[in-house]
Amino acid sequence: MPEGFKGGAFTFNEEFWSKLWATGYSPEEFPAVARGDVITEVLPDERPAGSQGYWFNLRRKKFQDAKVREAIAICFDFEWSNQRLFYNLYNRTDSFFEGGPMQADGPPTPGEAAILEKFADKLPDGVLDQPAYVPPVTDGSGRNRRALRKAGKLLDAAGWAVVDGKRQKDGEILEMEFLHGSQGFDRISSPYIKNLERIGISGSVRTVDAAQYKKRLDDFDFDITVSRKGMSLTPGVELRDHYQSTSANSPGSDNLSGLEDPVVDALLDLIERAENREQLTNAVKALDRVLRAMHIWVPQWNKASHTIAYWDIFDRPDLKPKYGRGVIDWWWVDAEKEAKLKEAGRI
Repeated sequence: MPEGFKGGAFTFNEEFWSKLWATGYSPEEFPAVARGDVITEVLPDERPAGSQGYWFNLRRKKFQDAKVREAIAICFDFEWSNQRLFYNLYNRTDSFFEGGPMQADGPPTPGEAAILEKFADKLPDGVLDQPAYVPPVTDGSGRNRRALRKAGKLLDAAGWAVVDGKRQKDGEILEMEFLHGSQGFDRISSPYIKNLERIGISGSVRTVDAAQYKKRLDDFDFDITVSRKGMSLTPGVELRDHYQSTSANSPGSDNLSGLEDPVVDALLDLIERAENREQLTNAVKALDRVLRAMHIWVPQWNKASHTIAYWDIFDRPDLKPKYGRGVIDWWWVDAEKEAKLKEAGRI
């Protein structure tokens, strides 16, 4: 929690760190909360959560097999992380369009199937006849042996055998470096790496400063890294920079995975040429299904809410804007409340 807010130098704060929200704003830790001078609140956020995850660099030969990527993704135990690290404040992300009207769910609808059937011979297995892919759920114990066994079998099928405790293929050891731009993710990636090591994959974390981080992302100089792509309620041309083949090797593009796929390109074209909302929704959901089946990322988490704290000097309408906090636009300072706290020397 910012000390300036705690001392009353400023009067509103949105907290983005789960640990601080769970521990720093308790009445025991923050006397102003106990007195009622500071109010904590969770406001619903109905905007699409977007896509936050670990993104594979498919330009690296070792990640070009989808079985390898799926195996690595299975080893991330979200439920354990949520319990032990995030105070159960997050939900698992499934979709590239998480939390919005374009998220694919269940089997394809007739509208989605009509689009996907045009590419039937080029689609990943299961896209046409199975529900959209969702990551496996664990019991949160940190001993997810079933998932690790499945991951091991996928690696075996991809030709990565265990030799002297390490996954190897054609003389190459399967190892990966997690590139971070801040130390905040170190505590999340470290236990993930321990799970990878249990099935013979060597892992390490490299945390660099902001300038180095941007340079390495611009040059696609990484194995796997963390990124979040925000999504609008009406996706369109901006998706080219995320997933189109022409952006895969364009330095500085947001196509971090280096995805080059003709089906994805065709779906992006359909999205841009959609003539009505129904066409757009079907095309985006079809794209979501294909991307999820390709395992180009390890989906992380989302929080469909704003966790806010504020000194009790405000008033506001009963109705909150659907897609925003509404704080600056709709809240106002109650002069009587403000004077009361100032007289008490609290702000």
